Amino acid sequence: DIFYQLGVRAFSYTWNHRNPFADGCSSAGAGLSPLGRALLTRAKELHLLLDMSHINDTGFYELLAMNYPYIYASHSNCRSLTHHPRNLSDNQLISMKKSGCIVGLNQIDFLIRRKNDTGTLEDVVSHGMHIINLCGSSSLAYGLDLSREYDIAFPRTKSHWESHEIGEDDILTSLDDIVLLTAYFLQKGISPENMIQIIGGNALETLRHGLPRV
Repeated sequence: DIFYQLGVRAFSYTWNHRNPFADGCSSAGAGLSPLGRALLTRAKELHLLLDMSHINDTGFYELLAMNYPYIYASHSNCRSLTHHPRNLSDNQLISMKKSGCIVGLNQIDFLIRRKNDTGTLEDVVSHGMHIINLCGSSSLAYGLDLSREYDIAFPRTKSHWESHEIGEDDILTSLDDIVLLTAYFLQKGISPENMIQIIGGNALETLRHGLPRV
């Protein structure tokens, strides 16, 4: 309630690991805890958007079964193309489509690349096209998760940051590369009208669900 009063309108249960509310995608165990289920009840009363990225598969399907009306995945890709627990399986993608939810296309290298190869912009587009072919263009949004900005913002004191080069996970070199990414989609035959929705329109439609109620 305090976060809501401060203006928060969207939330996620987890990062990668277990917390008091649920298990993250790196935990193969249970899904939501009793506290997590109570949180969902209150979040529904407040019309909060629920981000399904990072939660584990058990929690994902548990949340779907609870018919929470305001869900989306802000930055997840296709597990059938890059096998990683952060990515969504085809069944999960189809479930999101049936619920009328969007999936944000991520450009982080380890969620894009094939085996040990370095990911490319073409690989990012392949993930996007897979979502479009499976669910339609209305289900896709840009959720690129550029790491450079938060790499710079965080103090480099913990072990990960000490050995982590700034922006090394990014396939896009900067926000300017969004133009190149969009051009690749247009070359694949996506219409300009649908690209406008993918770039921002689909996400804006989802975010409208989180506007303050008066």
